[in-house]
Amino acid sequence: MNYFNVNLFYGMSVTLGPESPRRYRKSVSGMSLWLDGFKRSNVVSASGILEFAYRDLQKATQNFTTLVGQGAYGPVYKAHMSTGEIVAVKVLATDSKQGEREFETEVKLLGRLHHRNLLNFLGYCTEKGKNMLIYAYMSNGNLASHLYNEKMEPLSWTRRVHIALDVARGLEYLHDGAVPPVIHRDIKSSNILLDQSMKARLTLELA
Repeated sequence: MNYFNVNLFYGMSVTLGPESPRRYRKSVSGMSLWLDGFKRSNVVSASGILEFAYRDLQKATQNFTTLVGQGAYGPVYKAHMSTGEIVAVKVLATDSKQGEREFETEVKLLGRLHHRNLLNFLGYCTEKGKNMLIYAYMSNGNLASHLYNEKMEPLSWTRRVHIALDVARGLEYLHDGAVPPVIHRDIKSSNILLDQSMKARLTLELA
């Protein structure tokens, strides 16, 4: 089986393969109807992926001052949308070499990956000379903070097993359910996020 590599936003490489013989029904669980309130005039062609307005994100992040993470390729902000929803806004560093076509390709790829153990990709923004990806906000942060931060309560062995199973399900979908198949190639505790119920979700870029 032949595979080819794609470098995703924030520098993480994944490997894509030809169409898998197995297909999963795509699910958008976790994406609520509040998305209908945002503009849909500018979307990636034939994808239906939502484009967020810069002014909405600027307001939701208090002019990009709500920093919650800093990856090697740009900052991550917590955004309180006017609808009451909370999202995470990842901003590509201005010195990135990624062009418009590469960014569009990545958005299309992320838009077709849907699984309960993958981080929900909600949309993007390309205004004001910036490229941004918008995801569901994971209130319990990443697994690394729970494993290595002495201020955090230790995870029980039962919880650890459940997290491992969540990760395995996400990987199984990427390998056998996604079309084309995706090999993550960067599985580590900082790329495993935990929602409010401590369910694990894989992220496809450096957090």
